[in-house]
Amino acid sequence: MALFLRKFEINNKYIQMKKALLTLDLKKDSGKLVQKAIDWARAFDAQIILLHVELVDKDNKSLDTYSQEDKEKIMVRDENMRKILEIESQFKEKEIGFTRVIRFGYPQEVILEVAGGESVEINLMGLN
Repeated sequence: MALFLRKFEINNKYIQMKKALLTLDLKKDSGKLVQKAIDWARAFDAQIILLHVELVDKDNKSLDTYSQEDKEKIMVRDENMRKILEIESQFKEKEIGFTRVIRFGYPQEVILEVAGGESVEINLMGLN
C-alpha cells in the first residue's frame, strides 16, 4: 500500500483532504476502484461520497404499462442497487465513513453538481 500524508502543502498552505467522491459505473467491475477508495479514506481519515447516476427516463409510466425493455431496465436498476449495497458493506466492514447518493440524470452533469455541492477534494472514478 502506498504511503499517504494526511496533509500536504500547496502554495504555502496546508490542505487536509476530508471527502472524496467515488463515482461508480456499475456495468464494470469496480473492485479495484473501491479498494483504492478504502485505502485513500484510511490514509486521510476521510469520508467517501458514493455516487451512482441512473440515466433519466423520458417518462413516468406505471409498472403495468412498461414494455419488456422497460422491465429489463428496472431489473438492471435492482441489480445496481445490490452492487451498491455490496460496496457499502465493504466500507462498513473497514469502518470507512460514507454517504450514498443516487441520482437520476446525465452522469457528466450530476457528477459536477454533487462534487461541488459536497465540497469534495478528489473524484475517484474508473474508466470505461
